[in-house]
Amino acid sequence: MKKIIFALFVLSATTQAFSQQEEKPRYGNIGPAYIGGMEFWPFDDSIPGSPYPDRVLWSYGEGSDPAKACMLKGNKQLVKWLEDPQSPVAVALKEYAEIGGTSSFFQWTNDYTKAPSQAARGTRKSRVWWWSGSGSETSGWLKYESTVLPDGTCQNPKEDQIVSYLESRYHLFGAVTPSRVDNQRRREGSESSPQSESHPQSESSSSSDGR
Repeated sequence: MKKIIFALFVLSATTQAFSQQEEKPRYGNIGPAYIGGMEFWPFDDSIPGSPYPDRVLWSYGEGSDPAKACMLKGNKQLVKWLEDPQSPVAVALKEYAEIGGTSSFFQWTNDYTKAPSQAARGTRKSRVWWWSGSGSETSGWLKYESTVLPDGTCQNPKEDQIVSYLESRYHLFGAVTPSRVDNQRRREGSESSPQSESHPQSESSSSSDGR
């Protein structure tokens, strides 16, 4: 009987460990893009100012539970878009990469669970934007920025914001907005997501934001 109980305990522990392993974000080549890594920005009212650079966390296991849950949720949504070749995000991203833009994502999650005062003064936006340390338009990362509010609410980038942002950069490569982007689906997504960003920041501010 003891052997049976012990075996069940081992099986339960193994299953739980496997389940936890499965719940980690996915990285690598996915669809037309590449997800290269992640970072947490843990804001804290007891430590004024930005977490960057000294307090930024670069390992998924270091994040708070709400921050990890939000990053995982955003990762699953991004992967779902990338794996569907008909999704507006995948279509726009494929076009963007073909004309010279980067298709590499880096996930970033702002954590305000310990910073209600800072959050009350304004939080960072949930959006996708381009960043490059070199300033080269063909290199760098598409930052997939999410935000966790003090009450644990998770805000991830919206589909229409991502597509609109990529389209706004086509002219940098001498390209025009492709007609294959499904504008109707984008409009429907925007109508169902009133908090989505329809006016992303300019290129000059995006390329240096947070750095």
